Amino acid sequence: MSKRFIPELLSPAGSINALKAAARAGADAVYLASQKFGARHYAENFNPAELEDALNYAHLRGLKAYITVNTLQKDGELEEVADYLYWLYEQGADGVIVQDLGVASLARDLVPKLPLHASTQMTIHNQEGVKWAADFGFKRVILAREMKLAEIKSIAPEVLEQVELEVFIHGALCYSYSGQCLFSSLIGGRSGNRGMCAQPCRKKYQLMTGTMDQFGRPVNLTEIPRDGDYLFSTRDLSIYPHLEEVVNSNISSLKIEGRMRSPEYVALVVNTYRKALELIEKGDWKPQKKDIENLKLAFNRGFTRGHILEATPGKIMERRSPGNRGLYLGRVTRWDPVSRMTALKLESSYHPEPGDGIVFTTKTGEKVFGMRLDTEPILEPHQVLIKSTRKVQPGYEVFMTRRESLQRWASSLIKSAEKPKINLDLQLKWNKDIIPSIKGQITTPDGEVLNITYQSKFAMEPAQKRPLGEEQIREQLQKTGGTIFTIRTLKINYPGGLFCPISVLNSLRRDFLEEVERVLIASHQPEIMELKPIQNRLERIKKNLAHDSPAPAPISNPDLVAWISDLESLNKAVEGNCKRACLQSPVNNLGSNKGARKLLKLMQRAIKIVEDSDTELIWKWPSITPHSLLRNLNPILTELMDWGLSGVMVDGLGASKAVKTQGGALKLYGSTGLNVWNHLTIQELADSFQCLTISPELSRDDLKKLTRLKRAHKLATDLEIMVQGNQEVLISQDTIGPAGEKANYVDNVFWGVKDNKNHVFPVRWDQDRRTQLFNSVELCLIDQLPSLLKMGWSGLVIDARGKPANYTKDMIGLYQEALLLSLQKPSDLLSNLRVLKEEVKTRSTGGVTSGNFLRGVAD
Repeated sequence: MSKRFIPELLSPAGSINALKAAARAGADAVYLASQKFGARHYAENFNPAELEDALNYAHLRGLKAYITVNTLQKDGELEEVADYLYWLYEQGADGVIVQDLGVASLARDLVPKLPLHASTQMTIHNQEGVKWAADFGFKRVILAREMKLAEIKSIAPEVLEQVELEVFIHGALCYSYSGQCLFSSLIGGRSGNRGMCAQPCRKKYQLMTGTMDQFGRPVNLTEIPRDGDYLFSTRDLSIYPHLEEVVNSNISSLKIEGRMRSPEYVALVVNTYRKALELIEKGDWKPQKKDIENLKLAFNRGFTRGHILEATPGKIMERRSPGNRGLYLGRVTRWDPVSRMTALKLESSYHPEPGDGIVFTTKTGEKVFGMRLDTEPILEPHQVLIKSTRKVQPGYEVFMTRRESLQRWASSLIKSAEKPKINLDLQLKWNKDIIPSIKGQITTPDGEVLNITYQSKFAMEPAQKRPLGEEQIREQLQKTGGTIFTIRTLKINYPGGLFCPISVLNSLRRDFLEEVERVLIASHQPEIMELKPIQNRLERIKKNLAHDSPAPAPISNPDLVAWISDLESLNKAVEGNCKRACLQSPVNNLGSNKGARKLLKLMQRAIKIVEDSDTELIWKWPSITPHSLLRNLNPILTELMDWGLSGVMVDGLGASKAVKTQGGALKLYGSTGLNVWNHLTIQELADSFQCLTISPELSRDDLKKLTRLKRAHKLATDLEIMVQGNQEVLISQDTIGPAGEKANYVDNVFWGVKDNKNHVFPVRWDQDRRTQLFNSVELCLIDQLPSLLKMGWSGLVIDARGKPANYTKDMIGLYQEALLLSLQKPSDLLSNLRVLKEEVKTRSTGGVTSGNFLRGVAD
């Protein structure tokens, strides 16, 4: 009977102690980062010396170590990234986790034997995206958390022969699709794509609705009551009760989130899942209530089985509180104001103990206060009495947020003596100069056998009085307690009659075990002869990266491009002489014949509108395109090609693959969801894309360098930049607002959320009711056009999606006038542009901002 396949258990390691906790608790692999280039900037992380030690520590214990290089990189940082990738390969990293497509291409070209893992930040959420990643050369794809297990299981076996799949099974969930969130970046300059998210999703917001004026601005807003004010706060993922279902799929690695968590958290969570996997392998596992309670005590915001196991929308979110809920103990039945004793009706198998952390909440989940138990509780039948530091009321709910004894157990596990993991089969003998040497084999935790030969630095001498016996020698050499080694067999070919101090034998043992460590570490690293050609390649690549174009770009006359969501706005784009109109109009129920025909007819009408104009129509696809949606869009695309559709705009690499497979000669346009930050990404996409819209996170200086390098490297792909509109800050699988009502882009109804500073962020929905959140103020770069024209852009984008046609008409007119002035360069150009900016303000939702164009993102 063949052994049952058990996926890899992958643990976070945000610090050296968390790494030790993962190893002790039973992880198969860890993921960690240096103090640069990782998506958890605020974790402790590792400096270069510490990272080298961490890699060695993991490899000596049979753990694989994957290094996160999963932030987006500017052009000026790529040479340093190249050096870092080379160093990681030299040190024996088992893989690198990458978000930036340019960095991925750099790694593939520089160190092709270093396994590439596609970060969940790449937003790969369909089987087309997995196929794209496999074709690119990725060895593993970390799937979007929103992908369902049924979708994962449907990925073709031939694709999985090329690439492994990794999923998250435990830990925090982002509200947005990872890699598609600019919320923190656009409101405060701290980019989640740079590992610096300020977590605005864990703040309070109110859902608002009202009507819209002629420009789409909200009027007569009223608050819609919700069950909780933390509208974007998710529960934590925990698939523990359903672990066997996931194990039985085609997934290779099970990932625990938590590089910001404590070593004790890592120990508790990893140990719980390790025990479960061992029992699943034996065919003898059932979820244990105690394990679930321990996971809750480690940390939880309320658990959900997540999108992967198709939890209902209400079971994903925890809108009442964004903090740790702990373990529910019961309710307060009475409080004595004299003794300050609180009676608690227990509804948990746990009862509080001194040192535990306790939190009191209202019935609606609002936190009242927390305290540490300093006195021994009094246990009574079905209840417990605890001394409260403050007044409490009957009906309050009580949660344990910290279990002192559990924390002590986790700490002791981390500090405990290591169990031997590596077997040594050895032979000891002496040469003619009576110098001892050890020869033998090392068996690693994964069964690999390595040969070793070691000769001592000293010679023994003939004994004058009391020679050492063979058993004395054996006893000293086999003292490997407290190490990861055990000497399984030791053959001694002893000539007899020799002597040395016992301390010298102990030194022999220590020196030999150090040599074993060196051999083990070296087995994970490339041979020195292999590094020389890579060093040469590194120098060539860095020289190429440094190649810039000192010559200024010719002053360009960029096309004006409108992103729109209805046919009336399309008419205004044509009337305003827009070069290109990108139409994204959500139609529900595309899986039905009726929905598909409705979308087809809408797009056919759009094609008729532009056919006698100079405006090119591009079909802008949704940001998120599951396989089921792509399957429904493809026959529509085929029919529209016959009608003369010239191009499609996409936000994802899976969607791009679907278009290229289906669309033949169709032009492909890339939207902001592709996260284009550097010229290497442009270079990688150039063969597929006619035009790319650059990330709105880059500053003016970043954009100047990017466009210079595009010219220097003669990259033919056109580039566009968004200059006007409420920028999309996130897209979520959650539906916030009127899920069951007809509220979409073309309704004269405004939906939004208001923060505690009274900023209102517009909310819209895609065809599958995913929430799209937009910035509370509009980007406006009309006064920056002279600077933009010097960079050589092919297109300037006005995002008018969700806006009435009047907005589209006026904004196109204002920018056409500003473009003409910027090209003519009258003496009063700047004052004229300021006047036009004031006109833009009068039509903008929430005012205007230059966004990250002037400010940039924090480094």
